[in-house]
Amino acid sequence: MKTRTSLLVAGLSLITLLVFWPTLYSGFIHWDDYLMVVNNPWITSFNGHYLFKIFTTAYANIYVPLTALSFALEYYVFKLNPFYYHLDNLLLHISVVLLFFWLCLRLRLSHRAAFIGALLFAIHPLHVQSVAWVAERKDVLYAFCYLLAIHQYLSYTKTGRWGNYLLSIVCGLLSLLAKPMALSLPLILFLLDWLQDRRLTWRTVVEKIPYVTLAIQIAGITYLFHAHPANPDLLSAVLTGCWTFTFYLKAFLFPFVLLPIYRLPYPVSLLNPQFALAVSIFAIFLLSLWRFRRDRLWVFACGYYFLSIFFLLRFNAGADVYIVADRYMYLPSLGFCLFLGFQADRVLNLTREMSLGIRRMAVVLLVVLTVILSGKTFFLCQLWGDEGRLWGTVIRWAPQQALAYNNLGNYYHRRGDIVQALHYYNQALGYSSEFDPLVYRHIGNAYMAQKKYASAMDYYNRSLGARSPCLATYLDRGRLQARLGNAAEAFHDYEKAIEHDPELSLAYHERALLFYQQGDLKHAADDLSTAIEKAPNFLTAYYFRGQIYARLGRPDLARVDFETILKMDDGRWFARARERLNAVGTVPPIDKGLFIPTDTYERSIWEN
Repeated sequence: MKTRTSLLVAGLSLITLLVFWPTLYSGFIHWDDYLMVVNNPWITSFNGHYLFKIFTTAYANIYVPLTALSFALEYYVFKLNPFYYHLDNLLLHISVVLLFFWLCLRLRLSHRAAFIGALLFAIHPLHVQSVAWVAERKDVLYAFCYLLAIHQYLSYTKTGRWGNYLLSIVCGLLSLLAKPMALSLPLILFLLDWLQDRRLTWRTVVEKIPYVTLAIQIAGITYLFHAHPANPDLLSAVLTGCWTFTFYLKAFLFPFVLLPIYRLPYPVSLLNPQFALAVSIFAIFLLSLWRFRRDRLWVFACGYYFLSIFFLLRFNAGADVYIVADRYMYLPSLGFCLFLGFQADRVLNLTREMSLGIRRMAVVLLVVLTVILSGKTFFLCQLWGDEGRLWGTVIRWAPQQALAYNNLGNYYHRRGDIVQALHYYNQALGYSSEFDPLVYRHIGNAYMAQKKYASAMDYYNRSLGARSPCLATYLDRGRLQARLGNAAEAFHDYEKAIEHDPELSLAYHERALLFYQQGDLKHAADDLSTAIEKAPNFLTAYYFRGQIYARLGRPDLARVDFETILKMDDGRWFARARERLNAVGTVPPIDKGLFIPTDTYERSIWEN
């Protein structure tokens, strides 16, 4: 039996690795990867100060300290080599698959049923977004800790050992710290109690109190930033809720067209065929639950899905850009995978009593389905490695997605094709006024790249003058004002940028340059110190500050900055820093060509 289990575990691991292999050759995606990893100053220095910030602050309005800590560890060892970030995502996914396989066995499924269920979970195309997207480390990490918590809880219910119970709470806490979606854990534990015929008593209720308390406190931090206003139109709320609920069921059963972003169909009305279909599917779902209420695994699968997806259902069409997303179905699909694994095993057992041809047909059908799903997943992994194809695919299947046009414009801007970038930016303006301020900013940046300053200023002003302005544009407009020689206006915009985002190290750097040009070396050095405090690996700021310290007659401080660069640099700055270090005391002229950290700045404008 142990040999059989080991072979099945090895098979699951190998298949999952091969299917998701293309992700290992992907880079960082200019869509949250740069926000959460590349431009995240909190992960660049593995010290007490930044660890404290990671665990006490909601970065980018989401509290996921364990996920951020995993990025910090990777940065400490591998810097920004995307291979290792993708590898860790894939290893976590494989670990989740194996934990799920083990869970199926503990819930008394046969080895074959457990293998089929875990294989379906491993290769399902819906899970590509969670694995292929580095920023979605949240999904695979929270799922890993979530299943560990479930396993420890099952050990506790079987043996009564309090050590297992405490470990379950700790794993549940870690899951919450990886992603707030883990707040469903106590509800799932109640569901597991029911599946194991464990009676509902005061003891079973009290056992869940620590989980509930942690869930409310930790998930509540993120909820405060992302609370959705109630929909005043009850019918619209019901129809939107039905559509989001059934969207995941359809995507799980028919994963043909899977995109990074989706749009709620309009109008929100029963006369719209898509909403009529959603209501019908929801009714069928409820009827099936009633009709097969004695099938404990079917009830468990439906209950698991409902309890784990409920907190992500949307009832207000205009409340969230991401009204649905593939990644939201990562762990909620577990119950259906378990049920289908059991049913597939049941069918294979029934064919034993039939002819050999029927049995072979059933096996071939299962193999063909596995190949189709694996092929779809392999293709999607490749798609996520090519941003041009990725956003082009979204536009082909969902041509009204403003965000897709904007991101495709960014893709061409990064490649230096400004004409094509402007084409897609202008396309984005035709579909959603919500994104207009962000798109105006990017159009302004495109005109800046062409040195068409009047046009750039016009679009920056539009971005900041919108009803919901893109406040990050203050930094861009400040740089333009500085380039045009409007120092007072540039200072004003930099101060606004800092007011909007006090952690924005680039704003301090740009203001330092302006101070230097005004002859105020002291304030320039102070701003550069703040920039370095916000982003400890900001080598441009060290280089600039070292030169200013040399001119201020502080060779000791200048020497420290240049030596810091020599310790941290990967090659780009080494020669320049060595030259400046040797020249400390002679006060050479400022190296003006390195004031603007072009690479860092260019990265920053794609965060959103």
